[in-house]
Amino acid sequence: MMRRWLIIAVVLLAAGAAALLVSRTPRTTNQPTAGDQSVLNRSQTSPPDVPTNPAPDPTTDQLLATARLFAERYGTTSSEAPVAHLESVLSVCSSALAQTFQRQISQPPAPTATRITSRALTFAVRSQDERAGRADVMVTLRREEQAGTEPTKTYNQELNLQFVRQGDAWKVNAATWGKQL
Repeated sequence: MMRRWLIIAVVLLAAGAAALLVSRTPRTTNQPTAGDQSVLNRSQTSPPDVPTNPAPDPTTDQLLATARLFAERYGTTSSEAPVAHLESVLSVCSSALAQTFQRQISQPPAPTATRITSRALTFAVRSQDERAGRADVMVTLRREEQAGTEPTKTYNQELNLQFVRQGDAWKVNAATWGKQL
């Protein structure tokens, strides 16, 4: 008999908890209520104010993807492979910049015990002219520099990239290091 009362008590307790959860769940409806006149008026006169993101621009997306690839590879150097950063970006360079880098690759610098790792943080398209086939992008990089046995130095630095359009692709035409931030 005691067992029966215990089972009934557990079932009632579970039913009460379920009812409490259902009553606390907010109810949503797609239709405005009659008491909400501002919603009724707005929905009858204009679409609701919904923030919209502009449609992605494939040209700008390609420009920024190329900027990221170039900035991170160009900004990462190592004394173990002193020209690898130049070799790794040749495919996204204009023919003029590629020639400049090829000359630098053929005359590698004297080795130093330095390693710099760069990661792109932000991008700012400063100008973009599709007709002229030119663009200017400022990339802010987080750089970690290890020189010999010195402690790692971490800083941010700007890299200004000037692009030219060659065929269907944006190519880096000039790269200028800016100030350390």
